[in-house]
Amino acid sequence: MMRFRASLLLFFLPAAALADEGAGAWPVDFPVTWMENRPSFSLLVQPDVRTAYITRGKVVEDRPMASVLTRGQVDLWEFGSLGVHSWDKSSLCDRRTDVCRRAFNETDAGVYWHYDYSFNDDWALSSEFVKYWVMLNGYTKQYRDKKSDATLNEWRVIQSLKNPYLTPFYLMRRCVHPKEWMYIRAGVMRKFPLGGGFALTPQWYAENGNERLFENRYGPRQGGGKYHSGMQASNFVLELSWTANDHLSFFVGVQQFDIVSKDARRSTKASSSRCARSDLTVGTAGCRIKF
Repeated sequence: MMRFRASLLLFFLPAAALADEGAGAWPVDFPVTWMENRPSFSLLVQPDVRTAYITRGKVVEDRPMASVLTRGQVDLWEFGSLGVHSWDKSSLCDRRTDVCRRAFNETDAGVYWHYDYSFNDDWALSSEFVKYWVMLNGYTKQYRDKKSDATLNEWRVIQSLKNPYLTPFYLMRRCVHPKEWMYIRAGVMRKFPLGGGFALTPQWYAENGNERLFENRYGPRQGGGKYHSGMQASNFVLELSWTANDHLSFFVGVQQFDIVSKDARRSTKASSSRCARSDLTVGTAGCRIKF
């Protein structure tokens, strides 16, 4: 027991030291009653099916696919939460068997730290910092630019300003290997309770990237030259959810995806890929299981 207590103290020492820098957000005193207030664990499992797969401003697959999201975390008192994240994707059609297998062709994994800073009962800044790996082991080497390394190494930052009115949010992805690029999703959302456990959540967000991301997603610019960093695509999402109890909810949704960059639209139109789409409406259905 003494060895475990000493190890836990060493784990928190760097966090407590940050308080000396004047940030004011970190507690200086370590809780004396830590054994009486043990950290709580939570788990989220979210399976869903979609009519298409869109990521980073591009329609990767225009036929149905399935995925499973799993997130497990431990709450560490005033220090926020530590967690692990995984997302597995499978194709439900043979549309892309030339570039990837159908079952579990992509697995994403990450470790994260989450912290909510509350201003009052209604307002809070939610922050999450993630070390992320996108593993494309189910894809052919030709699709991966003939690289034997099938893993994208990323850093992510996710923040939202929770409030009773309109919640702004952003997701920033910085890939450092095998190629370097920057992607930023920024938008707003609001959840409207409808009664009887139903809720309607409209959401809009813009997808943005630097020149290297544009080239990575859409190929060489038509007519030569370089892409301009900026907005790639516009997305409007509408989700209807029903909460059965504290542990189970169901949802259906529709998403309208539109590439707004003229250069990206021209490159997409000239692409030989069977899944190249500049505009697409996507349907989603799934459930969320919480423990």
